[in-house]
Amino acid sequence: MTNPFNPSLASTINVVRAALRDLGHDLPESLTAAMALADTATKVPATLRPDSAKAARRWWDLYTSGKDPARDPEILGLLTRNTEAVRGLELSLAELAEATKAEALAEAADPIVETLQGVVTEAQEHIDEARERIGLVITETRVSGLSPDNVRLHARAREAFVRTDLARRAWVALAKQFGRANWRPGHAEEILIFADLDLAGLSEIAGRVGRARSAGAVVPTLDKYDARTVIATGHRLDLADFDSFRERLALVAEEAQRQHDAEKKQARKKAHDGIDPARMHATLL
Repeated sequence: MTNPFNPSLASTINVVRAALRDLGHDLPESLTAAMALADTATKVPATLRPDSAKAARRWWDLYTSGKDPARDPEILGLLTRNTEAVRGLELSLAELAEATKAEALAEAADPIVETLQGVVTEAQEHIDEARERIGLVITETRVSGLSPDNVRLHARAREAFVRTDLARRAWVALAKQFGRANWRPGHAEEILIFADLDLAGLSEIAGRVGRARSAGAVVPTLDKYDARTVIATGHRLDLADFDSFRERLALVAEEAQRQHDAEKKQARKKAHDGIDPARMHATLL
């Protein structure tokens, strides 16, 4: 669980809310209800705050009417309220509210991811439809020579890529907020968030992105670890839940370790099977 009194919590909620809104979805009702409760419960009424001006007005009115204001319970209440105590109450309430929001968001994280998975599944369906008609031109940001119908298909695929990016943004915000998944940002392994690939698939994409970045084109093409590059290399979009992502990452890491061990073993074998001329010369001498 994250630190409940953390500014990043508000940022995470804003990112997730905005992404879901742009995708045509709302935050889970349980989360919105918890946040509404937390916001209203922190509002301290004015009746708890000291009010010397109001006390003075009442003092004046009582005194001019022949009464003893020093014995008036309302004046005593107005003057004995403590600003520091109220401020302390507000701070404590804010901490409780943040804890409530953090807990509610944590509980809503998996249902939100399920919604995002549906978004990516639908995006893949639209991409399949467009690719079947116009091919991998759908991964290009600038196109020409398409018929009006194909332009619409291209636009639909482009929207599918945007929606996948929005889903990933919300997924990443939740994963980071609650430590549900860890990866190296900017590396090919982050593709495992929205594509189920083995080591060869990741290596292929990493190579393609590296070549695109080295080319230094004025209009960069497929130089990011994003949905377009996944589709351009012949793979499919499949947003993971947090457990599945960790499993994907672990499998790729194990595969990479086996490959590394095999390469080391092969290198040692070559060293033993070969003839070291320097060593042979020393033996003969």
